[in-house]
Amino acid sequence: MNINQFKFVLRNAVLAALPLSTQVACTHEPAATVPPATNKPALPGKTTTPDPFSGCFGSDTREFGQKTVSGPAPSNNLSAEACIDLCKQQLSLRTRGVMGGSRLENIQVNNCTVQSTPNNMPQMNCSASYELVTRNYLRKSGCPIPGRIPDECNIAFVQPNNSQLLGSYFTNMATMETAAITAFRYLAQELKAYAAPQVLIDLAEAAILEETEHAEMAGLLAAAYAEQTATLAVADFKLRSLYEIALENALEGCIYETFAAACGWWQAERATHAIFRTVISHITEEETRHAALSWAIHAWVMPQLSTAQQAHIRQAQLEAITNLEASFQQETDLSLQHELGLPSPAEATQLFKHLRKDFWDIQFFG
Repeated sequence: MNINQFKFVLRNAVLAALPLSTQVACTHEPAATVPPATNKPALPGKTTTPDPFSGCFGSDTREFGQKTVSGPAPSNNLSAEACIDLCKQQLSLRTRGVMGGSRLENIQVNNCTVQSTPNNMPQMNCSASYELVTRNYLRKSGCPIPGRIPDECNIAFVQPNNSQLLGSYFTNMATMETAAITAFRYLAQELKAYAAPQVLIDLAEAAILEETEHAEMAGLLAAAYAEQTATLAVADFKLRSLYEIALENALEGCIYETFAAACGWWQAERATHAIFRTVISHITEEETRHAALSWAIHAWVMPQLSTAQQAHIRQAQLEAITNLEASFQQETDLSLQHELGLPSPAEATQLFKHLRKDFWDIQFFG
């Protein structure tokens, strides 16, 4: 499916879900002048975030576990450090499959040995304890739509309040767009490392510049309405396994970014805030390309994974859709809903229904 076909299907799903009174050709008002920026969103850094994902997402859940892991080893003479690294890699593959958006923390390898099997193939055996941390994507009222967020990213969102609802929304939106800059920067590096088709690398690198522009545009809106700032911390780049990359792309891109693009088209049709409607229309054009890129990466990477890994990723995607849909059953402030064109719970139900029928179900089940 090329970008034009993808956009056509996504837009049609949105238009089919719109209330009948708004299913007409939309003529947008001319954009008003965007106020000059008084501050721009900071680039990703090492900011301390004492309350990660406060305000817009629920708290992460933590589950303690212990596993005995075995797997093929490159040789019988692994150093202790190399054995521990291999143990952690195998643990990650066996633990992060079904629940999407999870990460391992505080891994402690208790012992790690390499021995030969009866057919003289070296095998690593270890036991390890860990914490499985699962990101809660339960979206709270009045928060921006989540798009692509990098792994091991912590955001302390601005708490929405009645006096600065627009300012809080735009500030959090700018922070999410800023996080996406790093997400695509890391994605481009990993695509290069695994010799992905050059067209995918080029599109990921183009997305870095586009997300930078999105962050600046949202920052201009935020500066006009609020003095608040959100904080963002992103872990340093580290090359992950192909499975980990595929899992993150399947969730952050194929689910969250696809829905963010659909919701952007919805807001472009419904928002009464003239400047925001112009901004979200521009952003959504590019977010649609980013979502299409995610599905192209998905098509490239999935055949390279094992049958079990592919099944885990599909299950994680289905769970992510269900959780995301549940998060839109909360009422949004009516003034914010009107100005920014956010779907009501009933409208969100219709939007998910059409996205499932016209797009996601076809991708998953043919």
